[in-house]
Amino acid sequence: SDMVSNLENDTSSFMEAREAQGDQDVIDEGPAFVVKPIDGRMKLVVNQSTHHASSAPMYAATVEMSRVALRLQKRQYRDIVRTLDFLSNHERIVRYAKFRPAERVSLNPRAW
Repeated sequence: SDMVSNLENDTSSFMEAREAQGDQDVIDEGPAFVVKPIDGRMKLVVNQSTHHASSAPMYAATVEMSRVALRLQKRQYRDIVRTLDFLSNHERIVRYAKFRPAERVSLNPRAW
């Protein structure tokens, strides 16, 4: 239960920090594609013979793509970095939570 309240506090702190910074510096950059539209061809060959030899695959696929482009907007990149930072901090808190006394410092200073 103490660990759950720590997680809730961390989550609310994360959301407050995100709202405080806001997205005022981000101009509407159009559609938020992470993977831009791509051109490509795919060929799928299905082996329909009734006697499947172990060396012959049942399906064979060939994919050709002329170009694959990834694009993150500034706010998407920032959100990814913040989320990874939050998860890293939360992992550290959970790892060492077993060493924390159950009481607050003001209630039981000796335990701390």
